[in-house]
Amino acid sequence: MADTLSFSGSVCIAPAVGYPSGQTDLGTPICEQLSLIQSFQSNYTLSSDSPVTVNFAGLASAAFWFVKVTGGEVNVTITSAAGTAQVVPVDSLQIGFSRSVPITAMTLTRTPGTTSLVNIILGQSA
Repeated sequence: MADTLSFSGSVCIAPAVGYPSGQTDLGTPICEQLSLIQSFQSNYTLSSDSPVTVNFAGLASAAFWFVKVTGGEVNVTITSAAGTAQVVPVDSLQIGFSRSVPITAMTLTRTPGTTSLVNIILGQSA
């Protein structure tokens, strides 16, 4: 039986000068759902400058990933099922959904000399 991941809310940007300023609001609703056959959460303390491989704990791939970083920028290297690796600097939060090309590997590399804490949640789609 599959679990259901739900991610909902909205992204809104309001003008700093208040209303009525003539500036428009920017925004879009978020309503994503994904059936998961397996999910996994892990925490990492990056205390050396060497890359750390994220444990997928039996997941074949991840169609959903959540990366929360505390304590400094972390380079997150994501490898997809298409075989491409991309490095994304994360200094707070990264959330990803990819139904057609899930990720198959992830590594974390801290900013040199800066201890960082990283919370990871991965979900394999059904």
